[in-house]
Amino acid sequence: IREGTFHAISAQTSTGFVTTDIAKWPFATQLFMLLLMFIGGMSGATCGGIKTSRFYILYKILKNKIEEIFRPSTVRPLKIGKKEIPMSTGVTVLAFFSLVAFFTVLGTVFFIFAQIDSETSVSSVACMLNNIGFAFGAGGPATSFAFMGGFSKVLSSFLMLLGRLEYFIILLVFAPIFWKIK
Repeated sequence: IREGTFHAISAQTSTGFVTTDIAKWPFATQLFMLLLMFIGGMSGATCGGIKTSRFYILYKILKNKIEEIFRPSTVRPLKIGKKEIPMSTGVTVLAFFSLVAFFTVLGTVFFIFAQIDSETSVSSVACMLNNIGFAFGAGGPATSFAFMGGFSKVLSSFLMLLGRLEYFIILLVFAPIFWKIK
């Protein structure tokens, strides 16, 4: 229990410390660790991941929308505590989740095309996007990412930048509106 708790906290807070070879753990446990990597810590924290505040806003949006299905005349503002959250913030959170899903799938597919097995691909993308420090499979804690080719290392660097700078900043660089010189 002590080792499991330690590694769960390490995965969620981006600490990246590992004391045992977690690649030998059961698949369900590794899947749970991947989920914790994506959840991340609290908003404002330096840890990686999506952050719990975004998950809470997503939960509130889904709850309101499901209620609207059964009670179409109900209008509920998006609130956290007593504070009303603008719908634009909710849309931004949904866009953020969409970007996370998109780059997770895209990164995994690119790693698989680079001849990296699927377990290593998925966990490496989770590791890179969430800046965790450990993965499963060939990139596990008992090994390194030295097996990756040049393309995979460049992709890994890009994924780490996306995760650390939280997607929108990096994507702004590629937006044509910022290319114009005034």
